[in-house]
Amino acid sequence: PLGQSILGPSAGIAALTRGQMQDYFERRYAPNNIVAVVCGNVDWDAVVACVDSHCGHWNGPKAERTGVCDHVPAPGVHLIPHAAATQENVLLLSRGAAAEEPLRYAGALLATAVGDDSGSRIYWELIDPGLVENAGSTVDRAQGTGLFITTLTGDPDATGKNLAHLTRILADVQRDGITGDELTQAKNKVMSRIVRANERPKGRLHSLAGAWLYNGEQGQADTEIARFDAVTASDIRRYLNEYPIDKPTVTAYGPLTTL
Repeated sequence: PLGQSILGPSAGIAALTRGQMQDYFERRYAPNNIVAVVCGNVDWDAVVACVDSHCGHWNGPKAERTGVCDHVPAPGVHLIPHAAATQENVLLLSRGAAAEEPLRYAGALLATAVGDDSGSRIYWELIDPGLVENAGSTVDRAQGTGLFITTLTGDPDATGKNLAHLTRILADVQRDGITGDELTQAKNKVMSRIVRANERPKGRLHSLAGAWLYNGEQGQADTEIARFDAVTASDIRRYLNEYPIDKPTVTAYGPLTTL
């Protein structure tokens, strides 16, 4: 379900009628499906009055979120040959915590410790020695489901060896977790990024809107920092037990015809 194209196929776009577009607009652009966000030194009462004057008269059906469910990917290896590519791009996807789950904080810290773009296990074992062009881990959280994502890009001829190295790193972490020092370092990185992001209006707008849409919370930087800081080694272990990272769905895109 997370692989659905937002735009859709060309044939579907060409066949779209004005009536269908109007119907979509009326169903989805509904008051309960729109969030007005402001940040900065504002006059709150004036903001509320302004939004109410422009939008208070809106009526329409209540937009419902349908099809929200947890999706468990099937392990396997999928090869997509592309002769014109010069590097092999490998994507490893594992099920992860959803946007509304408390374990999402442990998942984000785990991904940072495993595959951040500096000072992580993947960085020291694959990037720093020059074995790959790029590699790393991150998480993607949606409503009802999430992903733990690991990527690898490099010389096609070395892909098999590098992928074996990468999967060994994931297996080691799945078995042993991460060290206390790795957890502390990951917290420092993530919490400092929260502070920096919230110093910019765009960062505040995104964090506020996301927190409200997914969890009905007014996303406060101090609250997020405290939640990340409260994550323990036991929480990391719980995440790994519930969302194993060592049996991912693997997709490779590039010149290779076998992997």
